[in-house]
Amino acid sequence: MESIVRLSSLKISNIKNVRNGQIIMPYTCKKQLSYKEAEVLGLYGQNGSGKTAVIDTLYYLQRIMTGNTLDAEIADYIDVNGSQAEVMADFNIFSEKVTYETSYKIVIQKNGKEAEIVREGGKLVIRAFYPMNLMQKLSLQKEYVEDWRQLVDSIMIDWNYDGVVMQPTVTDVPGKNEMVSGIYDIPEGSGTIKVKITDLLSESLEVEVR
Repeated sequence: MESIVRLSSLKISNIKNVRNGQIIMPYTCKKQLSYKEAEVLGLYGQNGSGKTAVIDTLYYLQRIMTGNTLDAEIADYIDVNGSQAEVMADFNIFSEKVTYETSYKIVIQKNGKEAEIVREGGKLVIRAFYPMNLMQKLSLQKEYVEDWRQLVDSIMIDWNYDGVVMQPTVTDVPGKNEMVSGIYDIPEGSGTIKVKITDLLSESLEVEVR
């Protein structure tokens, strides 16, 4: 007989509004290993209880296991206060004489950086900067970052970026026990502004401000 694969349980963490959740298929719950009859599991709950998160997770799990790529938008499924999400799927694989148990783990991470940079009354103001890789290594969440400047190694600014080569005229490298300014006077005649922020891991984010 051909091998038959059945999902036995699913655990998700930080998917949409579900911090930690688990579903267990009926036969697994009853500790019965059988493939001869179909299993039906109903999901019940009020709005926002996580039903859609489970369905979406199963959809993306299927795509991954069938060799399909995922769009970058999948990062939007990560809880807004987290930097990564995890999916753990357990399966029973039935062959002619042997039943195997296996697990499949997926980790989805936000690898980008987030920054808020604006023009305010003749000044360039960096309101926030959240380097996700660095924050993950430090086990930091956004709400616990007292001052984003603590995470920055340097800031460079090109006041007239030509769209090809960055030529910074401002290089803000703080001394020991100091932090970058974060607020800079915009010279007259400035055009497109390009800002390069380098964090403590030497990873950089480049942002254009018009």
